[in-house]
Amino acid sequence: IAQDGFAVVFNNGGAIVYGIRPRSFLFAAGQVNQWKDRTSGPFVRSPSFAVRSAAYNNLRPLPEFVAELGVNLIMGGRDGAPTFEKTLPEVYKHVDSQNQAILEQQSRAAMDRTARLAQDCRDADVSCYPFLYGNDFRRWSPVLYEAIITAAPSAQGKPPPTSWEQASLSPSDPMTWKSIEAYVKEFAQQTQGDGLYVTFWDNYGLD
Repeated sequence: IAQDGFAVVFNNGGAIVYGIRPRSFLFAAGQVNQWKDRTSGPFVRSPSFAVRSAAYNNLRPLPEFVAELGVNLIMGGRDGAPTFEKTLPEVYKHVDSQNQAILEQQSRAAMDRTARLAQDCRDADVSCYPFLYGNDFRRWSPVLYEAIITAAPSAQGKPPPTSWEQASLSPSDPMTWKSIEAYVKEFAQQTQGDGLYVTFWDNYGLD
């Protein structure tokens, strides 16, 4: 048996399932209709790909999702809610008190949601990679974006008139990279994953 596969051995009307690791038995359960009626010979599944991922949407219990799709890496929701309070305080101080309170509330709620997802993934013996989408900072956090521009006006981007790219932050300004680094770092810490799945791709004007 390779990777995280499983094997079912039939003998005297019974079946014994062997797995490389705990999630192997979820995969066996997900394919039960392919082997439950057999009476002889081994049934072996050895995945060719070491990493098999899927985006999880919470519409069904995670173990069922893993079993049915045979995945071993879950791409979680975009639930991080950085505040910059500790990672970039020179920007955070430009957020008014009302929005600071909202950011803190969103942060606590996000950490609670992601903690549950991370624990569900550990229980199912699969990796958890939270998903950070896009590269338009205004989509990440409008409140923090305004605070960045207040703290460093030169960081404001200027989208070309014929480009679909939003360019909300200027790539030539040091504050842009400090802000992105702080946001990604805090997002990763909040979401408590085994890694981070990032795609720097936005809707490019397709609003």
